Amino acid sequence: MTSRVGLEVFSFKHRSCAAQPSAAALGVTRQGARKVVARLVARKFVLVSRDKHDARRLVVELAPAGRDYADCVVKVVQALNDEIITDVGAEELEAARRASRHHQQLWLNRCGAQDYRRSMRSM
Repeated sequence: MTSRVGLEVFSFKHRSCAAQPSAAALGVTRQGARKVVARLVARKFVLVSRDKHDARRLVVELAPAGRDYADCVVKVVQALNDEIITDVGAEELEAARRASRHHQQLWLNRCGAQDYRRSMRSM
């Protein structure tokens, strides 16, 4: 599996959601979200159903395989974080987090959320 699939599965970890809100969470268009969902359905990571109250909307939730994979992603990320804390130190890591959040806020203030998400996708 790729890290991209891990991110996509992780975005559904703690909730089921309509495909449209998942597009915003992933920072992609509705068409992009449909492609992500189709890819995850093909791998049997998510289940898709119609919204009971609005048949135009699709509800996406993790399937058992997706839940297992998301749990694995969480464990790997935690292990990496633990290793970074050991190598770098908690104080330096927290300083890096603050700098990153500050950078993000400056970018959002100057360019807006859409431009920020677009720049993050191009990295």
